[in-house]
Amino acid sequence: MKVEQISVQDAMKQGLKLPFAFIRTLSSVTFGKTPGEPGTDILEARFFDASQEIRVFETDAQLAAVKKTAEQDDVGSCLTYEIQNRKFGRSFTVFQTYGFDEDGQAFIADTRLTGWKGEAENG
Repeated sequence: MKVEQISVQDAMKQGLKLPFAFIRTLSSVTFGKTPGEPGTDILEARFFDASQEIRVFETDAQLAAVKKTAEQDDVGSCLTYEIQNRKFGRSFTVFQTYGFDEDGQAFIADTRLTGWKGEAENG
């Protein structure tokens, strides 16, 4: 997985073009189809599709952003989780990228949201 730092302004501009989002603000949580404009009180935002995730997060009392992009040689697993609170959809999918230490032991090096399903997609 390729990880690159980007500006928060670029992250929001690019992220709003992706189909799905998980956004935490001071006043709400959104998980599903990307909204038109998430507001200004963002604590965390994760915009994603099957091949990339743009993540905005708070660090040292300010916002920062990274873009995570799938690479052809990524080694990992795809996991799907059912959402109990249907307000946020039916399920979401995460790709876990594995890393390997000097002894060959595998560990989860990073994760990336890759999919979301709501009521409309599942009838």
